[in-house]
Amino acid sequence: MYSLLFDIFWVILLINVFGFAIMAVFFINARMNLRRQVKNTRYFMRAFEYSKTAESSLEAAEMMNVSLDEFIDFCTMKGIERPEKRIEARDRMDKAKRDEEERILAEEAAWRSEQEKVLEEKRKDHEKAAQERKKRLKKFGFK
Repeated sequence: MYSLLFDIFWVILLINVFGFAIMAVFFINARMNLRRQVKNTRYFMRAFEYSKTAESSLEAAEMMNVSLDEFIDFCTMKGIERPEKRIEARDRMDKAKRDEEERILAEEAAWRSEQEKVLEEKRKDHEKAAQERKKRLKKFGFK
């Protein structure tokens, strides 16, 4: 009986040791995966920061110490906007904004000239009306 209990004890102990070994392997794997994810995230953040601050992809690639093709491929794969495209988009937005401002100024100038014409016509109509009143008053003997 004692021998049977002792054998059961050893089996349970071996199962526990095996479970701890599996748990240790799991934690080591989780630590390696976490370390890899942190490294990848840091690399992504560096690429993102350099693509936003650099004037060209070549400059950003030099900052990251990688080749130009690797930088372009990484940006394409991760959906990061390359510096050239960012600058082009900024220039397009600035040009559109300038064009819009010019259009608004042209519309305002056209509106002002139209208003001046309308005011000039009203002034001429008032002068004509005043002249006609003067003529009628002279006709009836008033100054």
